[in-house]
Amino acid sequence: MGFNRIAKKHGISIRALNDLNNGNIGESIAKKLGVSIYSLQIFIDGSTSNGLAAKIETTPSSLQRLRNTIGRKGAIGLIFGLLIRERKYYNGFEF
Repeated sequence: MGFNRIAKKHGISIRALNDLNNGNIGESIAKKLGVSIYSLQIFIDGSTSNGLAAKIETTPSSLQRLRNTIGRKGAIGLIFGLLIRERKYYNGFEF
């Protein structure tokens, strides 16, 4: 799925997706996921995040182990995946 398609489908700018791809979280992505910019950014940068852990229903320590395993690029990919998943289960209903 290309950036144009993701951006159009999720109402996020291509710039925000490019920024995410470069490891920088924007407000629109944080809003879509319901997690603070800070929580998402520290996860990408190598730490754990209570907000993101709650979002994916795990503990902060488990999230930290995941982050250590998948690295920076994996963390960015996880956030992309959550963004795509968020649309599918918007308001608890599958589209």
